[in-house]
Amino acid sequence: MTFRPIRHISSPHCSPSRISIVSFVLAIIAAPAFGDVLPISTIELRQESSYQIERVYGGQLRPRRMSNMGFEVGGVIQQVNIEEGQRVTQGQSLIILDQSALLARIEGAEAEAASAEATLKVQQLQLELSRSTLARNQQLASRNHVSEQLLDELSHQLRINEAQLQVAKTGLAAALTRINQIQTSLNKTVLRAPYEGIIQGRFVNEGSIIGPGDAALLLIEQDQLEAVIGVPESMVHLLEQSNDYEFTVNNRHITGHLKSLLPQVDSATGTVTAIFDLHSPNLFAGSLAEVRLNTTIFEPGFWIPLTAITESQRGLWSVFSAESSGDFYTVQPRLVEIIYQGKDSVYVRGSIEEGDLIINSGTDRVVPGQQVSVISQSSHRANPLSDTVE
Repeated sequence: MTFRPIRHISSPHCSPSRISIVSFVLAIIAAPAFGDVLPISTIELRQESSYQIERVYGGQLRPRRMSNMGFEVGGVIQQVNIEEGQRVTQGQSLIILDQSALLARIEGAEAEAASAEATLKVQQLQLELSRSTLARNQQLASRNHVSEQLLDELSHQLRINEAQLQVAKTGLAAALTRINQIQTSLNKTVLRAPYEGIIQGRFVNEGSIIGPGDAALLLIEQDQLEAVIGVPESMVHLLEQSNDYEFTVNNRHITGHLKSLLPQVDSATGTVTAIFDLHSPNLFAGSLAEVRLNTTIFEPGFWIPLTAITESQRGLWSVFSAESSGDFYTVQPRLVEIIYQGKDSVYVRGSIEEGDLIINSGTDRVVPGQQVSVISQSSHRANPLSDTVE
């Protein structure tokens, strides 16, 4: 809420004493005829122990995630599947590089893998044959039908076949690894959306040559926006993550909750950066946002309407109280100090007390010592955040 200070009006040609004389003369002219008593309306003062103030702090909306996307490898742009402003889903193919060289390499690697797999099968068969041959000859050797020399040769051949089988397995694994490596490189030629969002900018077209790390497009997570607000250190204690806060964005009232507080004070503004999550459709990154924070100031005083306050001498302020004097009331000035100013009311302290009757309007028609008649009386208690009278 913006508060307008009550301005001191003065003239270089009028001294305070002249102003008082002029006011007195005008009051006499405006007063009722002799014998009549001016009717007035008053309010009965009720002392408050505190008042609430509202502070508005501004900031900017930004997307929770925003990515300048590019390729890990360079190449020629073969296909562009998106346009600026297009909404994309997670994992969607956005831009594809020329893949002809990698496709040729992966075909060669797949052929090598097929050859290695065939070699492995041959080695497995040879190993099975060596094992069965050794087993039969060992049975014959138990009856002394074969020599020890032959058994040694068959055992040695079995170990050779086992080693060859391991070589074949290693060759097949290497061929499959080459396929995976080429496939990984092939996958890097396709730029996919890491999350759901909207294409903010596209910087390449088909046939363009792009290098590793060059920006190809800008992706913004549109439906997940944050409000970044600078809050004075004196107001940070009012922020709690469990509370909701009211924001104004383009004249729309939106609710958000505190996400985090950055640990360092901004050197340029001297404020603490607070980040709020906002969940509302049709918001745009870069828009201005305002958050309202309310706090209670413990200071005794009285709420009076602006119409009851008048300027006194030397920059002071005063109100007129109606004090009982027999059948009528007498107007008496009371000096006050303005502590806080709302839209239609002010919070004051001074030479006033609980229960005093204060003239709430028409103060330009009365002067100190004048007799008046109270025709209406009410109590005044203003809510500073809405300036309503209770």
